[in-house]
Amino acid sequence: LYGFSSLFAPPNMDETLIPDAASQFYDINGNAIYTTLSEERRIPVTIDKIPKHVQRAFIAIEDNRFYEHGGIDYRGTARALLSTLSGHEVQGGSTITQQLAKNAFLTQERSIIRKIKEAFIAKELEHKYTKDEILTMYLNQIYFGQGAYGIESASMYYFNKHVQNLDIAEAATLAAIPKSPNYFNPFENPQESKKRQELVIDQMVKYGFISAADGNAAKAEKLVFSTTHKTNSDPRSYFFDMITQKVIEEVGADALYKGGLKIYTTLDPDMQKAAENAMKHLPGYYTDGKKLTQPQMALVAVDPHNGYVKAMIGGRGQDKFNRATLAVRQPGSAFKPFVYLTAMQNGYSPASVIEDKEEEFSPGWKPQNSDRAWHGKVSLRTALARSINVPTVKLAQEVGVSKIISNAEKMGITTLVDSGAYSDANLAMALGGLSKGVNPLEMAAAYGVLASNGMYCKPIALLKIVDREGKVLYEAKPEAKRVIDAEAAYLTTNMLQDVLISGTAGGMGIGRPAAGKTGTTDTYIDAWFVG
Repeated sequence: LYGFSSLFAPPNMDETLIPDAASQFYDINGNAIYTTLSEERRIPVTIDKIPKHVQRAFIAIEDNRFYEHGGIDYRGTARALLSTLSGHEVQGGSTITQQLAKNAFLTQERSIIRKIKEAFIAKELEHKYTKDEILTMYLNQIYFGQGAYGIESASMYYFNKHVQNLDIAEAATLAAIPKSPNYFNPFENPQESKKRQELVIDQMVKYGFISAADGNAAKAEKLVFSTTHKTNSDPRSYFFDMITQKVIEEVGADALYKGGLKIYTTLDPDMQKAAENAMKHLPGYYTDGKKLTQPQMALVAVDPHNGYVKAMIGGRGQDKFNRATLAVRQPGSAFKPFVYLTAMQNGYSPASVIEDKEEEFSPGWKPQNSDRAWHGKVSLRTALARSINVPTVKLAQEVGVSKIISNAEKMGITTLVDSGAYSDANLAMALGGLSKGVNPLEMAAAYGVLASNGMYCKPIALLKIVDREGKVLYEAKPEAKRVIDAEAAYLTTNMLQDVLISGTAGGMGIGRPAAGKTGTTDTYIDAWFVG
């Protein structure tokens, strides 16, 4: 390996010769709508400015044997090669040295050739530089989201302090980010960021880098983040952030921020403008402890024929959390169509009758209707249009909760819990009482199955990535697959048309055939319309 590594190593290992260029995003019509920062935020620091606990946070989560191996974790590499040869995706096995080789000199292409090159360059790096020099380059090179490269830049961006002033909890938070800079970003996804921060701390304790007491104290610490970067003045920023993460997953952060890419998206400017105008009518009742105006909101529009995300708003623009894709909320009655769809598959029709009367479905649980009244015998069409609860629960009991959950999952809902102590396989699910909940993007795509007579299209927002030479680096492959029979989808849609005529959304006519469902949770914590 040492002998061959010099053949693979780039001649310009100490410098980058290709000039940086901004990347551009394009809408569905091919018009440029957004340009990345032309220069990434990068502030190099020397190893003596990076505290030991900061270094160890990254070593603990990324490469605990960093000071012991010669650049390659052979067991991990063998596992990755076997995975590739068996037809699975290349995964795992990358040491800090290999990550530096990949980030500095290679593309993000998932191939066995790239993995081999990465190993050879890693060997050359280990031959040419000390461990501390490699770690320094790695910490100055790595991407932390939001255009921030390097540990000093990230420290200033997230905590408004220099790296030498970071404590253990802050260091672990930053070490959690590089695996997926948007998903584990404390501004974008605070819950997942916290989970991974605690994993980093656990690893630091496991390898003896810090004591258990220090680890517990770090987990309990209430972090104070910088607030200077947390606004989205452009409502499209939520969409751009989502696309940015996808581009980084496919081709890497360096390519995005320095490679002059052309990035083609599904955003429809007219529909996005309409969404933004709709947002202006949202009332503001109070400001919460996080200085966010409540209620917050999300809106997403998906073309059911191909899954294209045509418009998206992830909130009021006061933070970076994209509620359209990341907020998992209780759907309330917006979940009921899955019950009625399943009934349509199992011998029922919109004219089938169920009696609405008080009933105890489990000890102490007697669901009520929102109007606190009983309606006697009602058709399924009426029960769904008026969102009557008891007939819905009885229907779920008769068709079987497992069938309903199976349908929802086939239609793209990934957040259901279908086993264990907190399983959603119970009758409360029929009324939208879920362990976790659902997110707006998946609900839009699921209702799209009804709109397309049973065909599911996974939501797509990124269509194509083209480099500065015109080479296509990534291209989406929309795929429609039948998940529900057309008759059941049609009958359910037909019933949902009544919701906008005589039901809970009566009078919301839009001048053309429309179907949908409202959903509100107890005390109106969440309010939905999906259609």
